Amino acid sequence: MIKYFVIGFPHTATTYCYKYILSKFKKLKGVFEPFNAEVVGWCKSFEKVHHYSEGEVEHHYNQLKPDLRKLIELNATWFWDWVNNDKPTHPFLGLFWYQILEELHYSMDKYIVKDVCAWVYLKKIVPLFPSTRFIILEKDRASVLRDFLSLYYRIDKAKHNPRWGLGLSLFYRKFHGVDKYPKPFNESVLARMFNDVYSKYLHLCNEIAHFWNVRIIAFEKRLEDWMIERVI
Repeated sequence: MIKYFVIGFPHTATTYCYKYILSKFKKLKGVFEPFNAEVVGWCKSFEKVHHYSEGEVEHHYNQLKPDLRKLIELNATWFWDWVNNDKPTHPFLGLFWYQILEELHYSMDKYIVKDVCAWVYLKKIVPLFPSTRFIILEKDRASVLRDFLSLYYRIDKAKHNPRWGLGLSLFYRKFHGVDKYPKPFNESVLARMFNDVYSKYLHLCNEIAHFWNVRIIAFEKRLEDWMIERVI
């Protein structure tokens, strides 16, 4: 079953939270970013993946059943479809996102899943898995924007694909239309898209906060261990 599901916006310390819980509960198996094709590829190739700020990240991707791994890899192609095309043919998060979560949930193993794309479907996902503890992270807006800008300046400008927009464009297109994204992608566009989609994220968090299996951690600048301990 899915024991814990860590969901958040990019740069809200979801990886730190995932690593903390996985290290605390040794019998859990980790499924790290199953809807991001790039990360799925890393998990397929390496026993640990390298996170830019959190270092080596453990996962148990290769211990999943072969059919489930194939389904995850097939489903994750939605990501490249959206990154490379103005009119992607795959829906956001792929065709099989629910089937993947269902198979994990009804497995005999206990999992912690971590993802930063699935938040767009929070209102659908949370009621479907009432026995799963959802840990949702809300970091202060200024700090998250600062992290995005830091990443923007670290990446070669030639790699600033406006359809991707450091992930922000994917969310923006989901809510405003797949071909309705600002061009070119620059610092001011980043800030404008961030404010738009982060507001939508916080609104969705507020709408599902009343569910008994949801724990929201709101924090500024840094996620502390004691904050995680209070919700697990």
